[in-house]
Amino acid sequence: MKKYLLSILILTSAIFAQAQTKSVTLDLLGSSGLAGVSFDSRFKGNHGLGYNVGLSYAYGTGTLGSYSLNGIGIPLEINDLLGQRNSHLVLGVGMTNGIYKYSVHSVFIGYGDDATEIKPEETSGTAWGYNFFGDIGYRFQKEKGFTFGAGIKPTFAFDSGKLNGRWLMPYLSLGISF
Repeated sequence: MKKYLLSILILTSAIFAQAQTKSVTLDLLGSSGLAGVSFDSRFKGNHGLGYNVGLSYAYGTGTLGSYSLNGIGIPLEINDLLGQRNSHLVLGVGMTNGIYKYSVHSVFIGYGDDATEIKPEETSGTAWGYNFFGDIGYRFQKEKGFTFGAGIKPTFAFDSGKLNGRWLMPYLSLGISF
């Protein structure tokens, strides 16, 4: 029994002793909405499968100022860094959850020149919101030192189970890996 437990202990310590690159970055746009800070880690080494967890601040306005929102979110992402050296193709999927204050100022019915503006009583409040996103980008990341990332995050927002928004969010991230 002692040999069995010793074997498990040695195997477990060997797995966790593998070099794992971790980084902390300042993120602009993308899944942050406006700006955020995130922690990224690989499960093994400086490439391959990993995860990203952040804290972000989002701010946005709708068409012609029809609505505005701001709030704090938590982006969560599973991603893969493809490439063996310091330059990587990033492919990932994730979700941002947050608490947002919103204010609806007007609603537009129709499109283009045929759009009609309706000004209801201003509606505002606080609500939990979420969206799903993909990640297609480039990352320069050494095992220790400067980290740079840029790309596009296709984002999909839902309301009551129905798709109510989709857009391409560019992003830029700068940080340090350790």
